[in-house]
Amino acid sequence: MVLCMHAFWTNDIVKIEEPLQNYEVRHKMKDTSSVSRCNKSSKNLIGYENDNRDKALIIYSEMPKCGSGTFVRILSDVCKYSKHYRTKYTWPTPSPVELQSVESKQKYVSSKILPLRPYIFMGHLSFLDFIELGNKQPLYIDIVRDPVERWISLYYYKRVSPFHIKRLNLTRKERNRTMDNCMKIWISLTGCLGRSIKATADCLKTKPYMGCKDEKIVSSYPTWFSGQYINSSLMSLQRAKTNIEKYYTFIGITEHFEETLKAMETILPSFTNEFTRMFKTTRNQNVGHNKVRPSDDNIDVIKELLSDDYELYGFIRQRFYKHINCLAINITKH
Repeated sequence: MVLCMHAFWTNDIVKIEEPLQNYEVRHKMKDTSSVSRCNKSSKNLIGYENDNRDKALIIYSEMPKCGSGTFVRILSDVCKYSKHYRTKYTWPTPSPVELQSVESKQKYVSSKILPLRPYIFMGHLSFLDFIELGNKQPLYIDIVRDPVERWISLYYYKRVSPFHIKRLNLTRKERNRTMDNCMKIWISLTGCLGRSIKATADCLKTKPYMGCKDEKIVSSYPTWFSGQYINSSLMSLQRAKTNIEKYYTFIGITEHFEETLKAMETILPSFTNEFTRMFKTTRNQNVGHNKVRPSDDNIDVIKELLSDDYELYGFIRQRFYKHINCLAINITKH
């Protein structure tokens, strides 16, 4: 019998903040030879390790604030009708400190994940190397988003989430501060005010954080796809890219959410069109929050702070377009 558990999710809103055709122009994206070509027979990109995979285990590693609330709801609802996978939302997931040793990782995987197969794990887990633990690698999936838009979404989500309000002990005044206001406080208190965009960002990186609670802006994607559960000295852009190429069955992007769903149900075993059908019934149910965008200058500073995120995001986007083409899925123009 299929066990379908609905659980905690956030109310992300799937929204395009910028015309997609402008992205490559703004960021001067170039194709690189490191982005794999397509293997049409296997539906995977060349470089992906298809052998020694546990197809009874799908892990949605769930990078926060990239449409995850919508996708979790779709996966949870689909499991009502599918006979192939159990689903369960895991929150909170173990902290990096809790899973530092191989023994602690083995205990967590063997007791909390493997017994539930056939199973779709949903939760903020980041990459965890199952091969290191003596198991087959699961089918990893995730979704990413333009880094600045992700941070804007995350900032305003924390201002309405009871969990984060309590965790940060936010006063009403602090909850009502705009992201722009927090950036101005941070830049002013650090003495980085009055410099060029790049110089301001470089200055902020070298100073102790001063500003609104829990709002230091740093790149997250390299850590996420390197894996939180390794020594921090081993985390790098290259490690993240290698994990993505070898172990991620598919990584979608929020800006092309419908195409992401079509790709997931095409490449993952035992699905047909359930994801896209369910999306049509859930797409208008999420509730967005009032977001006041930072000024153009502050957005430019944030982009400089997130330069590593943008490098990895561009890498993932290039792979996404190649994979979509490989799966014969048309891109919808917005």
